[in-house]
Amino acid sequence: MLTSSSLYFVFRMPHYNNTAAWVIGFVLVLVGLIGEGVADQQLDNFRKKGIKGAILHSGLWTYSRHPNLFFELVVWIGFAVAGIHNNAIELLGFVSVLVLWAIMKFLTIPITEEYMNKTRPVTFPEFKKRSNEFLIFKFCKSPPLSQEMKEAFDGGEAGKKVN
Repeated sequence: MLTSSSLYFVFRMPHYNNTAAWVIGFVLVLVGLIGEGVADQQLDNFRKKGIKGAILHSGLWTYSRHPNLFFELVVWIGFAVAGIHNNAIELLGFVSVLVLWAIMKFLTIPITEEYMNKTRPVTFPEFKKRSNEFLIFKFCKSPPLSQEMKEAFDGGEAGKKVN
């Protein structure tokens, strides 16, 4: 319920819309859906290669360790914006965004990153230095990977097909 509260404000009075908020909100929803789809497709294509121990470090995954989660949040921000009509109470739609962010920040990301640290103890710490945890924006340029680290990221000599 809390994670979808923004939808209540989007659909409760469809005839009473703030057109600018509606358009901006649904542009954000569209950008979020496309970005999440691209990130998920990149991850799926990478997994299909079946290289054990490799780390996806191209495309959107160059900038963020969790671009799919980032774009999921953009979708819900879009719904919250689209739900703003003319009443301050409609800002409660952003509660869903905060709850979802907290779930991602304090539950989903730590579980995923703990697993990555255990299964990729050499490469994942380096990947963490080179990418943002959540945002897809790169604030500083990382030095290029050494050939040895690039091979390790790509599965190295131990990179065998997963059965």
